[in-house]
Amino acid sequence: MIAANLGLPLGDRGFVNITGEMREVDGTVRSVVRNDVAYQAANGYTPVADFQAINTYTNEAPQYWGQPDVDDDFKIFINAAFEINENAELYAFGNHAERTVAGGFFYRNVVGGPSGQRGGVIGALLWTPQLD
Repeated sequence: MIAANLGLPLGDRGFVNITGEMREVDGTVRSVVRNDVAYQAANGYTPVADFQAINTYTNEAPQYWGQPDVDDDFKIFINAAFEINENAELYAFGNHAERTVAGGFFYRNVVGGPSGQRGGVIGALLWTPQLD
């Protein structure tokens, strides 16, 4: 992580303050492969490659408990004021933040009920990992 803050005067009647931060965080997985997931993978129910595409920081297909993979986490804040006269001041504040997060969670056993069948529209929606 890199963070910085810079405050500068605007003559003798104002100031500008800029604060920024940039970081990247590697994902963590604090779980093991659940027995039902391993069983489904062994029987062709789980397309492990799809789950690996969603969570690139692990080679397993467990239920993910842990921190997601965060890339290009960037934040900037600007705060400024300038005295126009005794009765008026110009003030500005703004911020911008963006980041890319990759992670997954809440695996469900898909063969446990009528809506979890592999065939049909509902089964396909519930079963297929959605890559964005």
